[in-house]
Amino acid sequence: MSMNGEGMRGLLGREIKVNRGGPDSVQGTLTDVRWDYMAIKCKEGIVYVNETHVKSITDTGRSVGNRSAGMGNPIPANTFLGVMQALRFRRVQINRGGPEKVEGILADANQNQLIITLKNQEIVRIPIQHVKSVSVIRGGGNNNNNTSQGNQTAQGNQAAQGNQSRGNRSQGNQAQSNKSGGNKSSGNKSRSNQGNRSQGRRAQENQAHGNKSGGKKN
Repeated sequence: MSMNGEGMRGLLGREIKVNRGGPDSVQGTLTDVRWDYMAIKCKEGIVYVNETHVKSITDTGRSVGNRSAGMGNPIPANTFLGVMQALRFRRVQINRGGPEKVEGILADANQNQLIITLKNQEIVRIPIQHVKSVSVIRGGGNNNNNTSQGNQTAQGNQAAQGNQSRGNRSQGNQAQSNKSGGNKSSGNKSRSNQGNRSQGRRAQENQAHGNKSGGKKN
């Protein structure tokens, strides 16, 4: 089934159902048809469906038009691989359900495979021919934002620690200054006391000499 046929483009803006049932069934508004994939707007967002895994397409008879315009526009890539490469570093869901459903950060995409990083830091490699569909998880922004926030938090913590250490140093310097000041004042007191004692001894000696000399004159 060719995605770029005139019959498929005639369904743009209409509600369709891809595949009749099962976890890979997708129902929504057909918004774009490209070389090897189609973009469908569903309740949870835009789903990009790989042509290789499309078994049937059903026109439900409903014309949606521009009622779903507020949900955003699909990625304007010509190929399914181009969509994958445009979604790098975004949180995505691979496949609609079942055991092959994977959610994580799309780390890389090439002609052979997708590389997905899971929450538990596991790395999953999926051959691109086995990817049935892909959709962006709401709130799954670029990792750079998380990184910058983490860096800002780390910088804030470092700044706080630096301020605390500076405060501790200043307090330590004040304490040392108080100690040194106390030692100096104690030293001055001891020197003063020693000086007073020596002056008293000299005065007593002078008095003793005076008494002796007075006694000799008589």
